[in-house]
Amino acid sequence: LISINPFKYIEHLYRPELMAQCRKYAPGHPERPAHTFSMAEAAYMQLAKQKASQSLVVSGESGAGKTEVNKQCMNYLVWRACDASSDLANRILESNPVLEGLGNAKTVRNNNSSRFGKFVTMRFDGMDTTSPKLIGAEIQTFLLEKSRVVATTAKGERNYHVFYHVLKGAGHLASTNAEDMRLLNRSQCTTIPRVDDLEEYHGIVKAMGDVGVEPGEGKEICAAIAGII
Repeated sequence: LISINPFKYIEHLYRPELMAQCRKYAPGHPERPAHTFSMAEAAYMQLAKQKASQSLVVSGESGAGKTEVNKQCMNYLVWRACDASSDLANRILESNPVLEGLGNAKTVRNNNSSRFGKFVTMRFDGMDTTSPKLIGAEIQTFLLEKSRVVATTAKGERNYHVFYHVLKGAGHLASTNAEDMRLLNRSQCTTIPRVDDLEEYHGIVKAMGDVGVEPGEGKEICAAIAGII
């Protein structure tokens, strides 16, 4: 499947009715949408049929939309093979904002560029049935662009989102102004249009809690990030 980033969220592209349509029609059927959900469904059906591991490869250059496609594939598989109201479903989906906060940054080409690579394993049970159930997920490999942690000097780029979130919301430092921080001000870019770093801070704290990070541990993580700043 070749997809194009429209650089805006098109709500009707991800509605539950479309998930049901992708599930209804087999690969090759003329009514089957050309959609990331269809690709996730194909992988799921092959998992059930072959009783063997399947892979979804999302590739493309910076700004192509890999992060969003990956999220939508995970959303589909959670919808397809897990009770959407379960704690497991929520924990799997809430891992995305945590990873984006800690691993995404603004570049000159993309305001939310993933500066890391990851290999996510989603584990299923009931392989002797036609509808295996999702029982968990883990990240086996996380390749971070470590150089960005200590310096971001390219004009127009930011460091990892979480630095600006913690600076604005955690209250660990005397100033909440990124312009005052050498780690963050050398690129001459400290904000992203239409992004409120204080609001994002509260969002990532909630997401960390949802995936199982205890409040005390979350505070220690924010303190460590403030220490790097």
